[in-house]
Amino acid sequence: MGIEASSHHGESITPQQPVESSFQNSPNEKPMRPSGVDTPIPRITMRSLVMALFVSMGGLLFGYDTGQISGFQEMSNYLERYGELNADGSYSFSTVRSGLIVGLLSVGTMIGALVGAPVADMLGRKWSISLWCMILNVGLIVQIAAPDGHWYEVVIGRWVTGLGVGGCSLLVPMYQGESAPRHIRGAMISCYQLFVTLGIFLAYCINLGTHTMDGTAQWRITLGLTFLFALVLGGGMVFFPESPRYEFRHGKAESAQRTLAKLYGIPENHVRILEEMSEIREQFEAESDGQKWHEFLTAPCMFYRIALGMVLQSLQQLSGANYFFYYVSLLLVPLLLHFSWC
Repeated sequence: MGIEASSHHGESITPQQPVESSFQNSPNEKPMRPSGVDTPIPRITMRSLVMALFVSMGGLLFGYDTGQISGFQEMSNYLERYGELNADGSYSFSTVRSGLIVGLLSVGTMIGALVGAPVADMLGRKWSISLWCMILNVGLIVQIAAPDGHWYEVVIGRWVTGLGVGGCSLLVPMYQGESAPRHIRGAMISCYQLFVTLGIFLAYCINLGTHTMDGTAQWRITLGLTFLFALVLGGGMVFFPESPRYEFRHGKAESAQRTLAKLYGIPENHVRILEEMSEIREQFEAESDGQKWHEFLTAPCMFYRIALGMVLQSLQQLSGANYFFYYVSLLLVPLLLHFSWC
């Protein structure tokens, strides 16, 4: 793997005598800025790579849940169990029923994302991800166990599943951003969005393979596989360290410094680790210095940043991309029948 040159390119990399760091003390004690060793920094370590790929499965869950419902709405068994009987003997979803089944996932996602932050502050990042995966599994159980004709139970299950997906969609980028080495932080967080797209594609592929089966296997196989991804993510988080920034805020500065060193692949008394710890401390002190709630808008440049982020995200959704994710099968099936001569 590549090696990132140190910030002091012209100096010798001979290790200096380490100076005892005061980061092991309480977060409220202001330390002297220490010096440390200045050896080359690996571009990426195995721990960082595993964290990027494994934790990004939260994005896979989001995309997989988004993509699967499109195929369900055209599967014969799903229509017979939860659709409405037409005069010609066929089954279909009314616009209201279809909208509730599809849209309640997004409603749950919004609530889960809003509630996820305070829950993460109480329980920690890693354990919160496991909790939301458990909630997601509860929603899956409700959907799979919904009896024939009880379409409203599917709606409730989709909503509960959305809570879990929303919590993970907030916490996975948060955990990665708070833990990743600074030189690969952007790339690591981008893996989350990559896995969202991968999850949508995977759901389409599995639906393609199961739609010709008989009985509930048409859709229950696709839905049941979500358990696998949620169990792997929620259970696997047990073996990952807590976010260094969360640990520091709760008086575990020594553990935070040790976690950063492992993710960077350098000694705990390395210059980069000491710089990171100083930044974490400064941020913690700034946030604890009697700030007003409205400063997220009135502080310099903050209104511009928040407005820019909201506009970008709103325009992304208003582009209509989610409409195709949710209803692509309803659009393509009539087209394929119309152009079947091709």
